[in-house]
Amino acid sequence: MAEELKALRHAIDLLEVTFSVLADEFAATDEYEWRGALSPMHWLRTECRMSGISAARALSVGEQLGTLPGSAAALEERRIGFGHLSLI
Repeated sequence: MAEELKALRHAIDLLEVTFSVLADEFAATDEYEWRGALSPMHWLRTECRMSGISAARALSVGEQLGTLPGSAAALEERRIGFGHLSLI
């Protein structure tokens, strides 16, 4: 069960990164405005049922990921998790 939990957590971390990249791409459009949201974070909070902190974290990681190749690699290699990446 321990290995299954570790594998599942890594899969979730990878999904969080993918979500963050897509959230950043979404934020670069005006789609959130024509959908009636005040900001990309507002849209993520309401439409993806996220807390403000989680939405901000996703947007921040998506925006900064390209400048953190070592950290992105560390997450891929299971040396850090998404929580660690979001703090970096």
